Amino acid sequence: MNNIKIKYTVSIIHDDETSQYVGVCEELDYTGIGDTKEEAESNTVKAVNMALDWASENRQLEDMLKECGYKMTITNNTQVWQKHYIANYQEEANLQLV
Repeated sequence: MNNIKIKYTVSIIHDDETSQYVGVCEELDYTGIGDTKEEAESNTVKAVNMALDWASENRQLEDMLKECGYKMTITNNTQVWQKHYIANYQEEANLQLV
């Protein structure tokens, strides 16, 4: 079985300080920047793919994914690696400045 699918998310934020967009792949701990949202996403995907290619070529892909909290299932003769979240929350903190 040589088919492997790795699922990950890229979130884009805007850095007001640098006026650039930042792509963040929290699952694998990679980022990319760009002048547009699309460029930041593309650069983040390139960084992730380069890391995954390197890990695969050096026979470290499974260890890398497990270290990042990924679990593997098999679907239609394809290894599918993804994080299995129990829940995902967005919290809010209310503070009073002194």
